[in-house]
Parts: sequence; C-alpha cells; structure tokens
Amino acid sequence: MEILDNQFAQEPGADGLQVTRNMKVNWLSTAKWAMFLTVITFIYLGFAVLAMFVVMPMMGTALAMSGQSELAGMIESAGAAFIIFALAVLGVMFMINLFHLRFSNGIQRAMQYDSQEAFESAWR
Repeated sequence: MEILDNQFAQEPGADGLQVTRNMKVNWLSTAKWAMFLTVITFIYLGFAVLAMFVVMPMMGTALAMSGQSELAGMIESAGAAFIIFALAVLGVMFMINLFHLRFSNGIQRAMQYDSQEAFESAWR
C-alpha cells in the first residue's frame, strides 16, 4: 500500500502540463459549459432576489385588498422568516456559482498557457 501512496504523491515532471489534443478539447468544452451554467444561474439568482422583494409585498397587498385579511396577515408575519431563509439559500447558490466561475476561468487559462500550476489552482 505504501508503494501506491508514493507513486501518486510524486510531483509532475519538468515538462509542464501533459495534455493531448482530445483532452484539451474536452477540458475546454467542460469550461465552456461551466461558464454557461454559471451565467444562467447568476441571472436566475438576480430574478429570484428581485421577485422576493417585489412579489412578496404585492401578494400581501393583493390579499388585503381582496378582503382576506387573515391570510394577508399570515403572509406578512411569515414573510420576514421566508425572506431570511430564501436569502440564505440564494447565498449558498451564489457561492457555488462563484466556485464554478473560478473553475471555468482557471481551466481556460491552464489550457491556453499549458500551465500545470494554473490547472491545479482551478481545482482549489
């Protein structure tokens, strides 16, 4: 078992990043998809935050105007807790997307400059 640990702990050679043409195409495709999904999710997060601060008050007002004051009061009282919970979820989603963005940029930089260091830092 010790032999396997030593084998995988070795540093890469002095030749830099050893990447075949097919590997480069696949890594660049992965980076493009990661960037695409990141942009789409950032747009979704923006709409979600906008909807949270615009739609929630409108729902309470519409219910109050329609005569359902009990339901409007319940939405108003639970609204703050819902907004705090939703902001926490959106914050986690934002951080995950930020890591996807860093990964995509790092992989593209590593493939462009054939840099082992940039390739490794893309995974951190």
